Amino acid sequence: MSFEDKPESFLRVIFHKLASESVPGKTLSCSDYESGKWRVKDFAEYLIEWLPEFALKFSEYANFNGATGKRLLKKAANHVYTTIKKENRGEFGEILLHALIREFFDSKPAVSKVFYKTSANDTVKGFDAVHLVEIDDDYEIWLGEAKFYSDYKSAISDVVAEIHQHLEAGFLRNEFMFVEGKIDNAWELSPKFKELISDRVSLDEIRKRICIPILITYNTDVYSKHTEFNESFEKDIANECNAAFRFLEQKCQGLNIKLHVFLVPLADKQELISFADKKLKGLQE
Repeated sequence: MSFEDKPESFLRVIFHKLASESVPGKTLSCSDYESGKWRVKDFAEYLIEWLPEFALKFSEYANFNGATGKRLLKKAANHVYTTIKKENRGEFGEILLHALIREFFDSKPAVSKVFYKTSANDTVKGFDAVHLVEIDDDYEIWLGEAKFYSDYKSAISDVVAEIHQHLEAGFLRNEFMFVEGKIDNAWELSPKFKELISDRVSLDEIRKRICIPILITYNTDVYSKHTEFNESFEKDIANECNAAFRFLEQKCQGLNIKLHVFLVPLADKQELISFADKKLKGLQE
């Protein structure tokens, strides 16, 4: 396997706009319907399909095939978490953020946050995704933040506070130190990535290459007002999400960093977690 291989897209894209100067990039996507119901089981399956790439080291994923797949898939599942308490865990949001960056920007993942853990059930601080994205024959460092929430205002308020903290010089240097120690040297872009985050390079220069991709999820009752993905549904979701984007832009004033926001409205976050958790636990057995 390689990063050229990706699971088939699942979410329906309502709009996708790239960042421009001080205006964040915006992507609005969501699950559609089947037989009049939100496709929550298929959404959970989509998340699990990204699990090997998300939770395995580069060299392990490169050797993922018919002979090794079952063993490596179980290993990937156990990397995420093994606790029976699933409600307040954010790993499925991290997997979704990983998937969206890969799908929309063909990024190259540097390291997964799961490798910061000392045990399977640790909750780890720091950026939720660390990827490289090729832009104009060079690379940007994408340091992601995922908020797998039920309320977009709470998610946005929390993520903006975290970004302020994570962009402090001391935090960035420490984060890069941890990331560098976890990168698989078999990854062909390992030397380039280490060069980009070297402590020999001024943080002023590094910040010019940084983009913060943000995932925001929230529960919406728009799903209950419709039974199919059509123009009326898209209009209602877009109107609601435009308010969320405006709220985020107000909160982000003064950040002075490139941002791209992925907004994914859900019919029921806990229902999605429940189905994804069952699939995860099935792989761990």
